[in-house]
Amino acid sequence: MTDAFKQQLTAIQEQAAALMQSISGFCQQFDLDAATVDRVSTLEQAIDVFLTQSHAVPAPQPVSDPLPDTLNDLFASPVDQQLIGFLDDILLASSDVVFVQDRLGRYTYSNVASTEVLGVERTSLLGKSFQDLELPQETVELFNAQREAVIERKKPISGEVLLPTIYQQSKAYHYTFSPIRGADGNVEAIIFTAKDINDRQRALMALQASEEKYRFLFDAATDAILIIDVSTGVILNANWNAARQLGYSRKELFQLTIDDIEAPMDSAYRTTIYQRLERDGDVVFEHVYRRKNQSEIPVEISAQIIEYEDRLAIQSFVRDITERKQTEGELYQSEEKFRQLAENIRELFWLCDPILERYIYVSPACERVWGYDSEYFYENPFFLLEIVHPDDRAFVEHNMGLESSGNGVDMEYRIIKPNGDVRWVHDRSFPVINSAGEAYRLVGIAEDITERKQAETALRQSEARYRAIVEDQTELVCRWLPDGTFCFVNEAFCRFFDLQIGASHDPSLVLPFSMDCQHGKDMLKTVSRSNPVFTTEQAERTAKGELRWLQWTNRAIFDDRNQVIEVQSVGCDITDRKQAEAATHRLNAELEQRVAIRTAELRQINDELVTEIVERKQAERRLNLVLQAAKLGSWEWELETGGMLGSEQFKANLGSLADAELSAQTFFERIHSDDQEQVRQLMQQGVQTHTDVETECRCVWNDGSTHWIWIFGRPTYNSAGKPVKLSGICLDITDRKRTEQALQASQSKLNELRS
Repeated sequence: MTDAFKQQLTAIQEQAAALMQSISGFCQQFDLDAATVDRVSTLEQAIDVFLTQSHAVPAPQPVSDPLPDTLNDLFASPVDQQLIGFLDDILLASSDVVFVQDRLGRYTYSNVASTEVLGVERTSLLGKSFQDLELPQETVELFNAQREAVIERKKPISGEVLLPTIYQQSKAYHYTFSPIRGADGNVEAIIFTAKDINDRQRALMALQASEEKYRFLFDAATDAILIIDVSTGVILNANWNAARQLGYSRKELFQLTIDDIEAPMDSAYRTTIYQRLERDGDVVFEHVYRRKNQSEIPVEISAQIIEYEDRLAIQSFVRDITERKQTEGELYQSEEKFRQLAENIRELFWLCDPILERYIYVSPACERVWGYDSEYFYENPFFLLEIVHPDDRAFVEHNMGLESSGNGVDMEYRIIKPNGDVRWVHDRSFPVINSAGEAYRLVGIAEDITERKQAETALRQSEARYRAIVEDQTELVCRWLPDGTFCFVNEAFCRFFDLQIGASHDPSLVLPFSMDCQHGKDMLKTVSRSNPVFTTEQAERTAKGELRWLQWTNRAIFDDRNQVIEVQSVGCDITDRKQAEAATHRLNAELEQRVAIRTAELRQINDELVTEIVERKQAERRLNLVLQAAKLGSWEWELETGGMLGSEQFKANLGSLADAELSAQTFFERIHSDDQEQVRQLMQQGVQTHTDVETECRCVWNDGSTHWIWIFGRPTYNSAGKPVKLSGICLDITDRKRTEQALQASQSKLNELRS
């Protein structure tokens, strides 16, 4: 065997052995299907046969053709031709790229894989060089440089390169240029082998991406993450949040064990946790950790067994549950307050599920109001119908149907208690709406109103006696509410104004004094329980159109809270007196006019100015007195800056608002949430339309109580027509609102009497 042949055969044997190793590594790295495993096994057997038999092959005779078509053309003897043909079959079946070039860079051999990568037929490839193929210029330059380096150094050179293919844009290959030496030791040819490493690169990239994702999630997790050695308890790793929450640096944490940061744990509890961890592989439990400053934090730990750097470890996700614990404590306190409230109020409080038609909660007042223990209603949600008076049963059943549909109901009905007593019950319910807009709960309050019903009956009887007395009076008698609404007028009143009996609610009727008159309002505010009477005079026209003067003697009627709920007025005709007074006033006016004319002639311009100043000051004092007497608060809102100025009464009407807190923002914060948007829109509309703003709304004081206020405002504009200020007044009308509610209740009683 010649030296050149030995060298060539040795190089081919090395390439075959490398191919065998690559195939073995490829099989270990990837899961292959059965068909692929069979093909790989056949290829491995063929390569093994080649490596075994190639050692006994004699040297072939040199060929005269410098560009042989196949490996068979490189050898002359029949034995050589048989072996080389077998080797050619192996290389043709290989998925690796294999080709041979002479010293001039011309292809002398190529297998099928190389022609597929280069996109050229084997027969047309022979004799060509890298420059003749459609390879990227940088690849051609790289391969030529590598080939020249192998010829010069006589040593293999390896690297990685991207080669274009006919199937996809490019593939990554690991290549080797190996020298084939002649008898004289010089390099006669170059054999090139390249292995597709796309799968390996993808696997490495996927592994790297997975590790990067894990590291990113590990470091960016909001929860603390600890990795702890199972056998020693040493902290092997921890993320930044773990160090931050515990007050250590990560370097300090790696020098600690889990016992250094955990609060002492009951041994039985610890055993249970480890048993569950060994059985299931993971466990979630609550514990307490200690910070570096020895303060404690309640935590929820999700632990699992993992393999970490060739050892068993526990990976723990630790969440700070301080807020949750506080919320749980607050929830318990809230539930306790609710229970104490529900069990101690006199009214019956109940809660039911309208969908399942069952009571969820019935307070202990159930026996006092409905006469039976709450267990009756838990067992039978329709037990109420069994105790309702027969005359009211259909009415209650209808309303219970409305409640089942998720509607609030306000009803009064009679029940029969176990001892046979008939009692009146006022039952109010309202729905609780969930986020989907569905009524999933019904809340109700029931109270015994028997005494109130009895009082109403006595009141009706008293009203009848009262009416019989006042109807015989010749004076005008009426009753009215503080807002000017009439509750009652007698026949003399109707005759004076030519009204039909029962027309006492005609909105055209006027009060004994005009409610637009500030004096009248002030008079009503001056009364008290100890001084309930005040007198007013008012000009009225009779049914015949005659102007008559009436003197009204008004007596205020108070409720238990000393609030005026009604005024009774008796009117007397004082027209003759008023006419005499008018004549006297007319004469006095004429005399004063003559004096004023003469005085005006003697006064100098300076006196007129002084008088004007005095009058203005007096007007301001009167205005301030009026505002104080009426408890009107004045305010100004700078629209551009949002700043607000207000009088002390204005702040008092908003619930003792401090100077430092007064601004447009704090003003709207005091407005009840249900009224805020309406007030904002009205003020914006007034500014945009150059109109006054007037509205009534609720506000919430510091003590949590709700009050009604009346707000009036007028916008001010600069010379360019830009709104700059909104000024106005504010009045607490809570008493009036409550009086209106009382009036409505009284009106309802009166309507019932009339019906």
